[in-house]
Amino acid sequence: MLNKNLIEEILDIALRHGGEFSEIFLENSHSLYFYWDDRKAEEVTYGEDIGASIRIIQGDKVYYGYTTDISELGLKKLAHDLSEVVIKGENNKKIILEDKKEFITKTLKDYKSVKVGESIDLLKIMDESSRNYSPRIVQFTSVIRNHTQEILIANSDGDFVEEKRVRSVVYGFAVGEKDGLIQTGYEIVGATLGWELFTEDLVKNVALEASRRAILMLEAEEAPAGIMPVIISSQAGGVLIHEAVGHGLEADLVEKGVSVYKGKIGEKVAPNYVTLVDAGVLEEKYGSSYVDDEGVKTNYNVLIDRGILKGYMHSRITAKKFGVAPTGNGRRQSFRYPPIPRMTNTFILPGNSKLEDMLDKVEKGLYVVKMGGGQVDTVSGDFVFGIEEGYMIESGKIKNPVRGATLIGNGPKILEKIELIGDDIGFTPGTCGKDGQGIPVTDGMPTILISEITVGGTKKRED
Repeated sequence: MLNKNLIEEILDIALRHGGEFSEIFLENSHSLYFYWDDRKAEEVTYGEDIGASIRIIQGDKVYYGYTTDISELGLKKLAHDLSEVVIKGENNKKIILEDKKEFITKTLKDYKSVKVGESIDLLKIMDESSRNYSPRIVQFTSVIRNHTQEILIANSDGDFVEEKRVRSVVYGFAVGEKDGLIQTGYEIVGATLGWELFTEDLVKNVALEASRRAILMLEAEEAPAGIMPVIISSQAGGVLIHEAVGHGLEADLVEKGVSVYKGKIGEKVAPNYVTLVDAGVLEEKYGSSYVDDEGVKTNYNVLIDRGILKGYMHSRITAKKFGVAPTGNGRRQSFRYPPIPRMTNTFILPGNSKLEDMLDKVEKGLYVVKMGGGQVDTVSGDFVFGIEEGYMIESGKIKNPVRGATLIGNGPKILEKIELIGDDIGFTPGTCGKDGQGIPVTDGMPTILISEITVGGTKKRED
């Protein structure tokens, strides 16, 4: 993307007036997007985004700028302009880049070989599958998207990396109606794969799952409220753990004092059978990459080991402040944003319990199959999450579906109340938002039994 000598010169210009560290991040990304609604293809978009950013670090100060002019003149100008605002200091650093390391996502079919008509046919199959599932489906929306990102990262420490990342995602959103009652269902599949992800069977299954959930909720009863045991299925993925626990383990939030886990390294924060991991190295998972957006190799980071808090997720900056090594969690949405500590694929390791073991312990409670959106306060760990698909448990048996349920609790306390962990595990892809940046992630979790949690419901109390 740029030759080695030119990059060394640009990094040197950036440090000309002082600074301890300089970095260039060059990006060329392509996005192919298909949107279906109201029985037709509403939008077909191809987009290309090219640009670069330069970052200079001096002590606790960070100087950051970006440009879409990636010519030699444009990049040198950006480096010069940034260096001019750096607080003056000495710099005798000789920049010598290592031999370039190159990584690429292996794909069978990339966006260049995609035929628009074939892709629209897939969306049409999804729509027909949804509407054929039930006459009560009144609306169906779907999206197929592929994002190919080629990046180059080099810095004054000598790191020199290129990576080509390819991610694909499909989701379906179904709306059901019965006697004026409206309910919805949602399903998503995503991976670090090319267009080969979108087989006819896969997209049809996404549509059917979304439709099944919408129709199921039309027949569901209103959820009761109260404190009760809850079983969360591995099918729900780990969104609750991601939001209620994971964000609190991102080192920038810890440093700012807005994490409930600040100062708790080495302390027991969960039962000894709970191990929480963030791993950007998992093959094909939506949040995976070979390196993070600072050129640091992604890792298998054990954050909570058998109940003991072992560490946080770090970028280069937070790692230096904490006196530890970067963990491969410095991520950014694009060249327009500076990297910050972010999750990749975050999950709890499986245990050895069966669903039947958990059901036997529940006289009356809730079984959650699909989580919805929610809100979390990272300072306190308090959260509220909606439930898209849930069932009542009575005398150890899964009974009728319920709608309108929410989970209300506190992340650290919920960890302490995990009573059993299943021998299965499920993963769900998604986009995580933080500081105005959206990045691809995967959340994972085995089936778990929480001994008690507050369930918010819409069922009227019987006098």
